[in-house]
Amino acid sequence: MDLYRYYSPEDIAEFINVKHSNHSKSRAKQRGLTMETIKLAMLYSIAFFKQGMLFYVVKNSDLPKSFIGKQRNELKNIVVVVSGNSGEIITCYKDKNAMHNIKKKGKILFKNVA
Repeated sequence: MDLYRYYSPEDIAEFINVKHSNHSKSRAKQRGLTMETIKLAMLYSIAFFKQGMLFYVVKNSDLPKSFIGKQRNELKNIVVVVSGNSGEIITCYKDKNAMHNIKKKGKILFKNVA
C-alpha cells in the first residue's frame, strides 16, 4: 500500500505526535522552524542514537523529488534532537555538516566527569 496515494506529506506529519520542551519551542521560533517543518524533518530523516539522545538529520538526498524549491530548502540540513527517555524534543537547528559532527560524538555524554 502506497501511503502517499492517500495522504500528502503534510497530512502524514500531523500524525506524528511529539512534545516540545520550552527550550525547543523558543529555539524553533528563533530559527524560523514551524511545527510542521519539524515533523516533516523527523519523517524524512536518518536517526542516530548517540549520548542517550536521538538525532534526526535531514539530508537533501533523502527528501522526495516532489519537494521542490522553497519547501526543499526549508527542510534540508535540519537536525532535531529528541530525548531518549521521554521522547520530548530538546532542540532543533540547521547544520550543513550535521552527519559528520554527530558521527564524531562519543557514545556517552561526559557531562559531570571529574
